[in-house]
Amino acid sequence: MKPVENGRAMDFAFAITEHVKWKVKFREAIALRQKVDLDAIGRNDQCELGRWLQSHGREHYGANPKFAALVAAHDDFHRYAGDIATEINGGNYPRASALIGEWGEYGGQSTAVINALSELEQAIAGLG
Repeated sequence: MKPVENGRAMDFAFAITEHVKWKVKFREAIALRQKVDLDAIGRNDQCELGRWLQSHGREHYGANPKFAALVAAHDDFHRYAGDIATEINGGNYPRASALIGEWGEYGGQSTAVINALSELEQAIAGLG
């Protein structure tokens, strides 16, 4: 059974891409001295994946340990990304850049979401 969002298959690759794009959006906002949408990035229920996790995903896969791991990774990602967005919106661009870092915690948070998405997708497909 494939995961569904509003009656259609959850596109795990799209969810991964959308979360990876935040690093580019953050760097762009810093370079252009623009604000970012703190509500969209700081909350775990504003992206397609977050909505799926709190609805159909929980209903169909909530008992799966891989699902619980994804929820935790996704929550941590949005909490940390919200901290970066707060720094950007406050004009503290050096601090925001440091939080993003090349190999910093943000990268770890992003990687954790990607790995958890891949693991749940494999578990649902019967491969993991």
